[in-house]
Amino acid sequence: EDRVWCNERFGELTGYPLPESGIVSSDVWHSGLHPQDRERVRESLECAIGTGAKIWGDEYRFALADGTYGTMLSRAHIIRDETGKPVRMVGAMMDLTDRQRAEMEMAELSRRNEMILDAAGDGIFGVDLEGRATFLNPAASRMTGFTIEQRHDETVHRTVHRSRADGTPVPFHECPSCSAVQRAETIGATDGLFSRADGTLLPVEYTTTPMRDESGE
Repeated sequence: EDRVWCNERFGELTGYPLPESGIVSSDVWHSGLHPQDRERVRESLECAIGTGAKIWGDEYRFALADGTYGTMLSRAHIIRDETGKPVRMVGAMMDLTDRQRAEMEMAELSRRNEMILDAAGDGIFGVDLEGRATFLNPAASRMTGFTIEQRHDETVHRTVHRSRADGTPVPFHECPSCSAVQRAETIGATDGLFSRADGTLLPVEYTTTPMRDESGE
């Protein structure tokens, strides 16, 4: 009958007042779709109905009563009669606006942090729990002659801290960088030696500091 029943939550999400019955024309939903999303969403819905699908879902922008657009996710179950003809849909609309905003803010923060690391004059390494290099900023690459692409599967120990001044190898368990990760404590060295890609040794002063998540791990 081209009608949609909406609960109170729909009115709260969109800001639109609803009649006491909660029943509105389907045009309320269709007209609320962002012009750039409208045709795509209609096509995906028609495709789901026409191909006999039981579930339809899509993400889109929806006009709110205050004149802005919110990012919504709809999921609906297509109910059919015994012949397979669609008779109605039962679904839900979820507001993704806050999540999308948070994701954008996190992406911007990550971009700024990357710019800071790239601009730093000190060489900076990222190391995982197995001691593998996960990040080298440009200064670290210039100092050592290595790039993260060349050493993404190697430990920092094997890459830059493999030998002493006399050429004898440094055992893995004596590597300060690896020990810092394994022991979860900050370790520094004022008279360290790193091996460059060309085989020469680079005198360094460095600190390795474990990073912890919210739970302290």
